Amino acid sequence: MLLLRQEQSPWCPSFWPFLRSSVSSFGSNSRRVLAKLMPNPSIELRAKGCALCFITIFVATCSAAHPADVQVFLLNGSITDLAVDAGTNKSSIEVLSGEGASVVFRSHQWVNFGQHAHRYDTKPLRAMAGKAGRELVLQAQPDGRLYLLPPGTAKPMTPTPRQPKGLPLRPTKIVDLT
Repeated sequence: MLLLRQEQSPWCPSFWPFLRSSVSSFGSNSRRVLAKLMPNPSIELRAKGCALCFITIFVATCSAAHPADVQVFLLNGSITDLAVDAGTNKSSIEVLSGEGASVVFRSHQWVNFGQHAHRYDTKPLRAMAGKAGRELVLQAQPDGRLYLLPPGTAKPMTPTPRQPKGLPLRPTKIVDLT
């Protein structure tokens, strides 16, 4: 069985404290696993235990920023205030009429227009965000469509500019909240 010691490690000496702090930040279960695997950096580690730590760090790092998330500056061009769903355990982000706010759009995003909830498939935005490499600017219209605006736009525009293929985003589902 392959055993590693801190002194025999090909990694820099700061690797072991980093590993301990990274894994311990994932919660109490991970801390218990880490304590069994590496109670002291000078104690021998089993190779499969070390691999488990690397897998844990890799999965946590990859899941930190979901690839389906898109950073958007949403301008409200409608006459009603908007409420953008911010996630499962988070409250909504309010966007007042005529104003804007930075929000994160997930793969399927809900936006409330007063008494109507609109669901959007953000696949066209994910493709554009990857190409642009910066925050996209969208404008919500009273009919529920989301229009792409030029970067740096701070206030709603009328008329809206010509849209690329796949835009404006149209709601895939509308639910009456009354």
